Amino acid sequence: MHNTVKNKAIKASKRSAILTLLGFLIVMGSITYSSIKLNSLDAKVKKNQIELEKLEEDISEKKDELKKANIDLEDLFNELDSVAAQIEQRKYETAKKALNESIKPRVYIHSKLQLDITNQIAEKLKEKGYEVPKEEILVDKGPKNTQIRYFRKNEEKEANEILKTLREKLNIDDTKLTYFSEYETSKAIRPRHYEIWLGGITADNVASMSETRKDYWDWTIFIEAPDYVLDEVDSVEYTLHPTFTKPVITVGNRGKGPYAFALSTSGWGTFQIKIRVFMRDRSILKLTHYLRFSKKE
Repeated sequence: MHNTVKNKAIKASKRSAILTLLGFLIVMGSITYSSIKLNSLDAKVKKNQIELEKLEEDISEKKDELKKANIDLEDLFNELDSVAAQIEQRKYETAKKALNESIKPRVYIHSKLQLDITNQIAEKLKEKGYEVPKEEILVDKGPKNTQIRYFRKNEEKEANEILKTLREKLNIDDTKLTYFSEYETSKAIRPRHYEIWLGGITADNVASMSETRKDYWDWTIFIEAPDYVLDEVDSVEYTLHPTFTKPVITVGNRGKGPYAFALSTSGWGTFQIKIRVFMRDRSILKLTHYLRFSKKE
């Protein structure tokens, strides 16, 4: 009986030990499994983190590429806009040039006097294809030398052709081109509008101290104009100071020297001289000149 109880106790003790061992093994196995799973999970997390970082780098690169692409695209659009603007400008310039070429060039002749030369100028220009109004425009003031006036820079070449015609065909050598830039974009003047302003008549004098009379000056008054204008002058009347014995003197000879229709005399004081220029067509030009003693002969 006693052995039986003892045997049962031993069996119970063995069973308990086995169960404890099994429990330990189960716990250890569970811990090992959990550790393995945790390591595996940690590896996956690290892998996912690496992939995420790589993905972020890829996203950053794509953003940079997209930004650059947008910049390039914007540059492309700007370039296209520039090209389109240039094309439109060329179309406009081509159309404008074609329109201008379809407009006949017109030349207006301005003069202080009615001169035969104006008709000759008009005929020569008409032969060249220019449109010239029938009557010249008479003006109160004009340039000393003949001017060909043009109002747009791109019409200088054609203006120069007019100048060549006047010089080569009519021997008007005092002619020069004058550009009026303030009318470059003006709508008040049509394209291919030109003006010829014929040189007018002016008066001048030369003087020097008299060698024979103290405080007296020897002086000469004369008129100046291009040859084609002087050819139209018949005579010149000078009205001097009333203290002169003969204050009104007419000169009918142009003379061969540098001074046309010159009157020479002497005096001690300066004054204003009234001048009447009688043209061959019976028109009269009135001038005034204030005598001065500063210009040497």
